[in-house]
Amino acid sequence: MRIIRTNSWRALALVTALAVPNALMAQGVWNNICNGGANNGKSCVDDTDCPGNPPGTCETEGIATPLVTVHMAYLHTGKILTWANTTNDPNGPTTARVWNFWDLETDDYTADAFVHEDGNGMPFHPAWTNVFNTNTDLFCVGHSALADGRIITTGGDVVSVTVGLPDTNMFDPGLFDPLDPNLVGWLGQVPGTILPPPMEFPRWYPTSTTLATGDVLTVSGSHSVCVGGSRDTFTCHQDDDDADTGCPDGGMCTFFYQPLPELYFPDADDYETLGSASLTIPFYPFMFVLPNGKVFYAGSEDAGGLFNAARQGRTLDLGTRTWDPELYTSTKPGGSAVMYEPGRF
Repeated sequence: MRIIRTNSWRALALVTALAVPNALMAQGVWNNICNGGANNGKSCVDDTDCPGNPPGTCETEGIATPLVTVHMAYLHTGKILTWANTTNDPNGPTTARVWNFWDLETDDYTADAFVHEDGNGMPFHPAWTNVFNTNTDLFCVGHSALADGRIITTGGDVVSVTVGLPDTNMFDPGLFDPLDPNLVGWLGQVPGTILPPPMEFPRWYPTSTTLATGDVLTVSGSHSVCVGGSRDTFTCHQDDDDADTGCPDGGMCTFFYQPLPELYFPDADDYETLGSASLTIPFYPFMFVLPNGKVFYAGSEDAGGLFNAARQGRTLDLGTRTWDPELYTSTKPGGSAVMYEPGRF
């Protein structure tokens, strides 16, 4: 993860590592700045960016983090909820952490500072608190913030294959206390709370977007099922395509993207499947709420074999529960997207 520090240390850009198999993912918080020279204090790549007489040196301001921060959610309490992927967290796939964000000014976040133990006897940094989710492997879920400050996650992972989960999880900052082992924040684990209902469809790599109404739209996400054979439509792992494993009797394990969006209503604690809004789009689509209330699909971070679908933006009309026919085509799929002004991306 990278946090870019400004002179005031008030404006931050949070860039999380993408969950790409076999790719190098960042673990830490850093920013390169010139120490001395004519560009003292400015960002740099190497010493040549720091000229002067005498010249400056390009130095890295580093803060170690205990995990690859695949997911991050800024809480209204001034802390950050974050979790890693299945294979990059020594504490296991269901480990999330609450980061005491405002301690950044004073705490020494170094890798050798992991000298304490939490309630489970595991080492952790003094500014981090482990909040284990015992329900779901949270690697590459969708997540967004509700109007009341709770964080909802949608979907989940099955041992880092293309098998999704229909799970819904909820983290309530008001039910988190690092000094109370019962107050871990996750609904269903805090005494007296229950899990939200699951979605209709399993999803891995979906996108969840909080709407102006406070409801949450979840789209895309992948899953794998057997096609044909004696286990037709049964969940399988994508490599289980021979007669002796997941799809016997001539079946084939087939990966696909979930085409039907789902709406979660926090007040009712219930889902609606948008049966008239079927659209096959790849992993982690970029979804933004427009000023007119529609939701704009601005492409996808991964074409996933669907080159055109990954670059053909369109709008979802939640009033009619249908996609508008007009396409907004970009030149290439992939990349990233942000709404920098209402309706502008």
